[in-house]
This record gives sequence, structure tokens and C-alpha cells, in this order.
Amino acid sequence: MKIIIFFLFILISFNNFLYSKEVNLKALEISTLEEGNIIIGEKDVEAKIDNELEIFADKITYNKTNNQINAEGNVEVKDLVNKTKINSKKIIYYKNKNQFTSFGKTFFEINNKLKGESSDVFFYVDKKMILSDKASTLNDNFNNILNVSSFKFSNSTEILKANNIELLDIKKNRYYINKGFIKFKENILIGKDIKINLRSDTFGIKDNEPKLKGNSIIYENEKTIIKKGIFTSCKNNNNCPPWIITSNEIIHDKEKKEIQYKNAWLKIYNIPVLYFPKFFHPDPTVKRQSGILTPKMSNSNILGNTINIPYFHVISDNKDLTFSPIISDKETTFLQTEYRQENKNSNLIADIGFVNNFKSKYSNEKKNIMHLFMKSEVDLNLKNFSNSALDIYFEKTNKDTYLKIFDSYLLNNKIKPNNENILSSGIDLRLNNGNFSLETGFSAFEDLNKKQNDRYQYILPYYKFNSSINNDFGSIYFNSIGNNILQDTNNLRTRIINDLNFSSQDFLYSDTGFKSNFNIYFKNVNTVAKKDNVYKSSAQSEVMNIIETNTSYPLIKSSKNIEEKLTPKLSFRLNPGDMKKNSNIDRTINVNNIFSIDR
Repeated sequence: MKIIIFFLFILISFNNFLYSKEVNLKALEISTLEEGNIIIGEKDVEAKIDNELEIFADKITYNKTNNQINAEGNVEVKDLVNKTKINSKKIIYYKNKNQFTSFGKTFFEINNKLKGESSDVFFYVDKKMILSDKASTLNDNFNNILNVSSFKFSNSTEILKANNIELLDIKKNRYYINKGFIKFKENILIGKDIKINLRSDTFGIKDNEPKLKGNSIIYENEKTIIKKGIFTSCKNNNNCPPWIITSNEIIHDKEKKEIQYKNAWLKIYNIPVLYFPKFFHPDPTVKRQSGILTPKMSNSNILGNTINIPYFHVISDNKDLTFSPIISDKETTFLQTEYRQENKNSNLIADIGFVNNFKSKYSNEKKNIMHLFMKSEVDLNLKNFSNSALDIYFEKTNKDTYLKIFDSYLLNNKIKPNNENILSSGIDLRLNNGNFSLETGFSAFEDLNKKQNDRYQYILPYYKFNSSINNDFGSIYFNSIGNNILQDTNNLRTRIINDLNFSSQDFLYSDTGFKSNFNIYFKNVNTVAKKDNVYKSSAQSEVMNIIETNTSYPLIKSSKNIEEKLTPKLSFRLNPGDMKKNSNIDRTINVNNIFSIDR
């Protein structure tokens, strides 16, 4: 024993290296028991079998009698044959069986194909098999996350078998599978009792809850086949969604970007309504493809119970339309079509709606009513202008309360009028070249709350022009606006208002911190009117001006977390000309406008 202990001491002094059969043990501290049959290594321990196995831990106990290695504390195992890495607090290696068993939380990585977190995992080196009957989380090389209640993985066949699978894919869709297996080599998934919760905004509406159920699932060659499937995008309503599609077979073809149905029924509140031997629609990845969009159920006092089955049709690369028929149980049908066109320098949206057999609550007479909204934007791309655009818009209904009645059915309408009582149409031209800007056009407004004769207002034409010059001394600003307005049947009002203003730069008054500037304002107002209470029928022209000097004393107080500012101001104004009487005008003076020149 003295010779053996001396020999061990020499080995520890020279790299603490011990060789026992095919196991090489290295540690900062090594001790032996039972006549050298048990070797204990502590502190930075390594146990290796050349080209097969490497074990690193805080403590390793090697029992030569039963060929067992117990590793404890920050254990890391590298199975060089199967290219597997294991981390756990405790791992036992049974050399005769060539098997590992981990205890407690375990992390492992297999050949860069599968990562996992589990507990009490069995690793069979010769069989190239890994299994656990405890809850586990697995990550594959397709960035899918799998939560399972138990699993078995073969490294030789690259097949994973698992129970109670919850799979979260890269697009945040959740798959629930009772039993299934994945072939990683062929990228095949086969499962039983499948449920899929698609991401809520999959079909563009965040309030949806799109889901799909089936008896089985097979995913292979970019195709997902679900047998005895049920699909809906509606939220559950007392465990019964408003509509579902049942099908003997649902196929999601990722190559064609289609979802296909065979022998399908559309059920509304679980009552079969429509049968389709075959039909398909684009999958959520498709931005533009003809097909039926997500149906929608609703209820209102106007149309009663309704179903909307929109159809999207691609006309060409730059043209498409959406046809949205809304079928009601009150013998009323609402047909809506939105046409869209995108050109290189322009775009067009036109929306047409038609309602037949509409009966108002104030009358028993049935009428056909409609709307037409249109908007076009054209980039004129004029050479000498940084911005040159032409806008054309048109809004019309044949019933005054149309927008109020059908507001809920026009929520997704991109060009719906901003005001449910005002319809506007016109042409606007906008030009800007840096030195000046000009906006002009023609407009017509229809006030749906007024009588037929007085509801229209026409602005034929209007313009807004402004330009400015800046230098070290100050700024000169010129603004001119004009319009010709016909309203209330025969009231005509024409105005041209020109403003020429000069504002000096701020300058300091001595070194005390006072800041001053002076401003000169000229306003020229030209008016003529017909049957107007404000302007005369003969042409009028007025020139007004104001001379203004301002002095201020900016003050600031700073502390650790607060900065306070106070600026006392003094303004002196001189108006050489006449002033208008504005006593009947409803205006409020506050801290924001008290120094405004037009207050």
C-alpha cells in the first residue's frame, strides 16, 4: 500500500493523471478506496475514453468492479461517437451497457439537429437512442419548439417519437398532437388527433382565433394533409364558433400556397349550409391570389343576421378587386366591390355598394340604395418641382342616412368619408419647388343634414400660395389665398387675401439678457359677394398693417431633476389704419394666442 500511495502521489504531482483500463482520470485531487477499486477525483475532474467519451464534473467516482462512473456537480458529457453533448447535475455512466442516465434537470444537444431540456434522461450509446418519460422541451434545426410529455429519439434513423406534443413553429402557430413522430432526414411529421391554433393575425384581423382540428396529420414534401378536418377563424361562442368548414381532407400545399378542401361543408352555428366537393383558397403567406376570403357573421337592427363571404380577384399585376356580398335573413342583400389599381406614378381606389329591397324603419316602402366612393393620387413628376401631385376624389350616396346606417359594414373601407354627414368631391393640385408652394383646385361639398336646395357648397376654384426669403437680418414671408364659394343655393362669395410680413432676427438689448425683435405686417383683403351678409356686392379692397416690437427676458432655473422656464414679454403694436369690429366673433384669448398677430 505504501508503494501504491507513493506511486499515486507521483502521478498527481505530474498532471494528476491516472490510467485504469480504458478510462483516463485527471483531477486536482484524487483518492482511492477498497484497494484501489474505487477512484475518486475532485476539483476540475476529467474522465476520458479515447475517441469515444469525455466527462467533466466537480466530482467523479470510478468503480472498477462494476465499471460505473458517477459524475456530480456541473457535469458535462461529450459522446464523441454520436456527437452528443449532455449537461446535468448528476450523470451515471454504465460502461458495460455503454449507457448514460441523468438525474434532475438535463440539457442535451444531438449532432446539431436537436436540442433539449428534460430530466432523468436515458442515453444508449450503442443503440444511438435517447429517451425520457418526463416533460421535455425540444428545439429542432427548423427553429420549431416542441413541448412533450415523453419522447424517444433515434440518432441513427433521426426519428423522434413523442406523446402530447405542443409544437410552436417559427411563425408562432401552435400545433397540439396526441401522438406523433418526426423524421428529420425526410422532414416528415405524422401525428394523431391534431389541433392547430394559427397566429391571431394570420388572416389580417387580430381579433380572429383561426384554428384547425383533425383526426390525423401528415406533413411531407411541403404538403400538410389533415384527415377529417374542421377549420374556422371565429372566436368560440359558448363552445360553438359562428361558422366552421368541415372536410374529409384538408391539404395545405406550401409550393402552390393553397389550402385545399375535399368534400367540405360550410356550417353556420353547426347547421350545414353549403356543400363544396372541392374548393381552395390562398394560404396566409399569399399577398395576392384570387380566392374566397374569410367569411364573417354579424347581426344588426338594419339587416338582421348576415353572412359576408368576400371574394378577392387578381385582374393583373397592378389591378385587383374584392367582391363582398352580404346576405341577410331580411330579404335584403348588400353588394360591395372595391377596385384597386397601382401604376408607376398613380393609384386608384373605387368602392361601389348596392343594397336592394332596403326598408327603412320609418317607411314600409322598399328601395334600392347605393354608394360610390373614388380616390386617385397622381404623381406628376414635374421636372422643376420637388413635389407635384394631383388628387381626384368623389363621394356620393342616394340616401342621406346611408353612411350612418351602414357604418359597421364599411369599417374596412379605405376611402370611406371622414364625416358621415358631409360628402366631398374635387380635384386638388399641389406644387412645391423649395422657393414657393402652390395648392389649387375645385371642390364640392354636400351637407346631408340640409334641405335639398341648400345642401351643396361649391368652391370654384381655390388657391393657396406662399413664399419666403430668409437672410441674416430677418425673414420676408408672402402668403396669398383666394376662393370663390357658392353656397345656400344663391350665396356667392369671392375673396383674395394677401399677406406680406417682415420679421427681424432677435437681438440682445445690452448684456442683461433682454431679447428684442420688430415685425411689420401688411394685409390686403379683396372681396365681392352676392346676397351675402358679410361682404358687399361691389368689389372692395382694403389694406391693413401693423407695426410691432417685442421684448422678452428669458429666465431659467435648473435643479437636479427639474428645469423651470419663465419668459416675461412686452409687446407694443401700432395700427395706422382702420380696424374691424369683431365684438360678435366668438374667440378666446389664452396664453397660447395672446401674442398672436391674428388673435
